[in-house]
Amino acid sequence: MSPAFLAALAALTIYASLFVVGRVGVTAGLDSFDQSGVRFAVSTILLLPLILTRSREAFRRLGIGCALGITILGGSPYSIIFLSGFMFAPVSYGAAIVPGLQPVVVMLLSYVSLKERPNTGAVVGSGLSLLGVVVMIIDHQQVSPGRAAIGIAIFVAAAFVWGCYAFAVRLWSVKARDVLALVLPISALLYIPPYLAVAGLRAFNASAASLFLQIAFQGVILGICATFLYAYAIERLGSTRVSALSPLMPVLATLMALFLVRETPTALQWWGISLVTAGLVLRQGKRALVVG
Repeated sequence: MSPAFLAALAALTIYASLFVVGRVGVTAGLDSFDQSGVRFAVSTILLLPLILTRSREAFRRLGIGCALGITILGGSPYSIIFLSGFMFAPVSYGAAIVPGLQPVVVMLLSYVSLKERPNTGAVVGSGLSLLGVVVMIIDHQQVSPGRAAIGIAIFVAAAFVWGCYAFAVRLWSVKARDVLALVLPISALLYIPPYLAVAGLRAFNASAASLFLQIAFQGVILGICATFLYAYAIERLGSTRVSALSPLMPVLATLMALFLVRETPTALQWWGISLVTAGLVLRQGKRALVVG
C-alpha cells in the first residue's frame, strides 16, 4: 500500500470526522464563522515558520491567480460554506451529498476541460449518487421541509466548490507544501481581520472543552494534517483516483454521528446514503476515466 494511498485514506477519514465535529461545534454555539476563524488562526500560527520560508517560492511558481484560486476553493470560503450546512441539517445529509456529488463535479470538469471520457462505471455510479441525493431531498420534505432544504442547498454548493478544488490542485500541479504555504496565510489575512471586527472574541464564549476540540481538530488535525495529506495524495495519485476512495465517507460520517452525537438517520436517509455509497463504489476501477 503506497504512502500516497495511505495519505488519501487518512485525509478522507479526517474529512469524515469533520461532519461530526462541525455539527458538535454548531450545537455548542460555535457557528461556521467561529469554527473557520479558529481553524485558520491556529493553523497559520503553528505553521508560520513554513509559511515564511515557503510562501514566496510558492507564489513565484503558481502566480497570484492560482494562489487566490486554490484559497477560495479550499480555504476559508469553502470552510464557511460547508460548516454552515450543519446549522440547518443533520450529519447524514452532508455525509451523503458532499462526498456523493464531489466526484461527479471532478468527472464533469475533467471531461469538459481535459477531454477525459468517463467509462460506464463512472457514469452509472454518478447516476446512483445523484439518485441518493434525490432521496435525501424527498426525506427532508417529510422531516423538516424548511431548514433542511437550506442545509441541502448549502451542501450541494460545498460539493461543487470541493470538486473544483480537487480538480484545480491537479490541473495547476499544486504541491502539498504549497497548499499549506499559500491557502492558510491568505485565508487568515482575508478572513481573520473582518471576522474579529464583527465577532470579536465571541468564540471564547463557548465552553473550554468545545473550544479545545475545535482548536485541536480544526486548527491542527484538519487545518494542517488533512490539508497536507489531501494535496499530497492528489499530487501523487490524481484527483480522480483520490475521489474514488470517497465511498468511505458517507457511511463513516453517519456512523460517527450515530454513536457520538446520537443522530439516528431515518429509513429514507439510510437509503440515500446506501445509494450514494453504491454509486461511489461503482466509480472505482482500474481506470475511472479514459483519455480521448
